[in-house]
Amino acid sequence: MERETMIPPSCCPSTIPAMRVVFFRGLVALSVLFFAGLSLFFIGLPEALRNFQLPRPLQRGSGGQALPDIDMPLDGPESPNSAASNCQSGDIHVSVETGVPGWDSSRFLQGPPTKSFKDNLLNDTYYITSWADSGFTNQFMGYVNMIYLGLISDRIPILPPFGPHHMSYDAGALRFSHVFNLKYLRKALNRPILEWHEVKEEDSPSSLREPSSEERESIGCWSTRKEAIANPLRVKSVIDHLKLDIAYTRVPSETRRLPNHENDDFLVFHQLVPYIFPRHPWRPASNFPLMQASPLGQRQSPYEQVSCFDYLYYTPRVDRCSRCSTPGRLRGD
Repeated sequence: MERETMIPPSCCPSTIPAMRVVFFRGLVALSVLFFAGLSLFFIGLPEALRNFQLPRPLQRGSGGQALPDIDMPLDGPESPNSAASNCQSGDIHVSVETGVPGWDSSRFLQGPPTKSFKDNLLNDTYYITSWADSGFTNQFMGYVNMIYLGLISDRIPILPPFGPHHMSYDAGALRFSHVFNLKYLRKALNRPILEWHEVKEEDSPSSLREPSSEERESIGCWSTRKEAIANPLRVKSVIDHLKLDIAYTRVPSETRRLPNHENDDFLVFHQLVPYIFPRHPWRPASNFPLMQASPLGQRQSPYEQVSCFDYLYYTPRVDRCSRCSTPGRLRGD
């Protein structure tokens, strides 16, 4: 009688394919789990990095004591509720109307429009404004340049109206906000943008009536006219609407793209900022010679709290061109 030889099940040829299938399925499952975890890691990584902040080094005073962080004046509005909740006993409480939007103009003025614009300015706040001439597009570009100059010099822009040009003078003035959405602009820039009618009383939104001498308010401004032109640009329509009497001082030659060319119209933004920076200008405006007295004869230097310009159309966003030989050429041309 022959003895049967028992073959272990693990060595059975019929079981080998089944084991391979099980092994393959397990490997696939592990691979899926691995790549799923890897995907979740990379999806969450940007958000984690966005929220991660390195510790800021402490600033220390002369005595070695840590100084608190200081925010720039225009870093962002503090909500009325948070301001009230941070007050402790002994703190100065500032009454702020609840429900006022963060960049609402009323937060950056003393109150409603006043007869004198200087009476409506906040004592610790600095502003910038300009006038504009020529066609609507040129006026618009000049005002946009003024807004940008205000952003980089830490000044709040005050927009004047558009004046009639290439059309009948009877068309009158036109408010900036009657054409463009200032609420959207303030939100997009995260900065306050004012209009002159919010600062100073006006006869009507479109009035171009020539005011009397007694009605005009004196101020000193900068003129951006090129060196070859002796007189500043006087925009009668806008100035009459605002009831101003303006004396002009020419901007320093160092602010021009080509300082040695008297026919160069163009200024450079960042060359101009040091001369109008609040509280600490490079050189005081009173150090520069008067370009032209006002129509009523006053000879004021440029007003420090409201830096004003006769025209800001010729302000390209380029650096000074060292390779330019003629005033009409910009870097990269």
